[in-house]
Amino acid sequence: MARASVAADEDLRGKDLSRADLRRCDLTGRDLTGANLSLADLRGANLQQARLGQARLTGARLRGCLMQGADLSGADLTDVDLTAADLRQANLTGANLARALVQGACFDEANLAQAALPALCFHQASLRLATLEQADLSEAQLVDGTLVGADLTGASLKHADLSFADLEGAILRGATLDRANLSGANLARVDLRDATVTGARLSWVLGLDPPQRQDLRRRGARVPVAWIADPWARFNAVARRHAGLLYVTSLVIVTALAIGIATWVGHQTSGSRLYPLTGDKMGIEVDCGAPGDSAFSGDAGFVGGAAANAKPGADGIRGATQAPAQAYLTERHGEDFGYRFRLSPGWYTVQLHFAELFHTHRGERSFDISIESQVVSRSFDILAEAEPSTAVVRSWAVLVDDGYLDLHFKRRRGRAKINLIRVNRLDGQ
Repeated sequence: MARASVAADEDLRGKDLSRADLRRCDLTGRDLTGANLSLADLRGANLQQARLGQARLTGARLRGCLMQGADLSGADLTDVDLTAADLRQANLTGANLARALVQGACFDEANLAQAALPALCFHQASLRLATLEQADLSEAQLVDGTLVGADLTGASLKHADLSFADLEGAILRGATLDRANLSGANLARVDLRDATVTGARLSWVLGLDPPQRQDLRRRGARVPVAWIADPWARFNAVARRHAGLLYVTSLVIVTALAIGIATWVGHQTSGSRLYPLTGDKMGIEVDCGAPGDSAFSGDAGFVGGAAANAKPGADGIRGATQAPAQAYLTERHGEDFGYRFRLSPGWYTVQLHFAELFHTHRGERSFDISIESQVVSRSFDILAEAEPSTAVVRSWAVLVDDGYLDLHFKRRRGRAKINLIRVNRLDGQ
C-alpha cells in the first residue's frame, strides 16, 4: 500500500484512491464525492464535514476515524471497518454497510434512513437520537444497545436481537419486528403503532403498561403476564446498572464459600482412623486405595489422587516382611496428591510402603515425596530400589508441632503412588 499525499488544493472528486495509505490524514471538509477509496487505509484520519456522497469505500479501514457531520449518502461501505469511529450527525442516507464492523462506533444523531445494515453487530455502539427510517436492520445484533429517541419508523428489524437495549422514547411506528428479541429492553414511551410484532419476544421488558402488553399479545408478540415478568425486569435493570458492584459482591461471597468448603473438607479428610499396631502404642495405619471394609484399615485422610487395584506377579509380593502382602495390592496414585492426619504434637516415625505392580523398567515412574512440606526424597524410583512386585519400605522421624501430619506425593514421570502408610509415636505417649 503506497503512502498517498493529498495536496490542500487538489480536486478529489471521483479520484481513484483505492489502496491508498491515508492514515491520520487531515481531510476535514474535503470534497470526495464519488471517489474510489476501496481498501484504503484511513485509520485515525480526520474526515469531519467531508463530502463522500456516492463514494466507494469497500473494505476501507476507518477504525477510529473522526467523521462527525460527514456526508456519506449513498456511499458503498461494504466490508468497511468503522470500529470506534465517530459518526455523530453524519449523513448515511441510503448507504450500504453490509458486513461492516461497527463495534464501539458512535452514530448519535446520524441519519441512516434507508441504509442497509443487515446482520451488523452494534456491540457497544451508540445510536442515540439517530434516524433509521426504512433502514434494513434485519438480524442485526443490538444487544444492550443505546437507541434512546431513535427514529426507526418503517425499519426492518426481523430476527434482530435488541435484548436489554435502551429504546426509551424511540419511534418504531410501522417497523417490522417479526421474531425480534426485545427481552429485557427498556420500552418506556416507545411508539409501536402499526408495528408488526409477530413472534417477537418481550420477556422482562420495562415501560409497558397492562393495556400495551395486552395489545402486543393480541398482535402476536410473546409477552408474559406482568406479575411474573415485572419483578424479573426490575431485577435485571438494577443488576445491569450496578454490574460492577454485583460482580465484586458475588466474588467476595464465592471466595468466602470456597474457603469455608475447603476448611470443612480439610477437617473431614484429616480425621484418619486410629489403629493399634505393636505393643501398647497407638498409631495410624492406612491401606492406600483400599475400601473402608477391607481386612486392614481402609484408605483415609487422602487429599486428591485415585484408588487402584493390581494383581501381583506369578511369585506374589516378595519381601513383604513388615506388612501383609495383601496390603500392597491396592494403591493411591496421581500426579499431585497427599494425605493429612490429625495428630497431637510430638515426634513420630513415618513408614511408607511401596511395591511396583505396573511398570517393569527403571525410569518409567519417579516422584517426589514430601513430609511436613519438606522434600525427603526427590525423583524416587521404586524399581531403582527393588524388582517389580517387591516390597520397598522407607522410614523417617518427624516432629509434628501444628496438630497435623502432611504427606505429599508429586509426579516427575508417570504417576506418583503409595501402597501403605504407618505412623507411630516415638515417645510412646
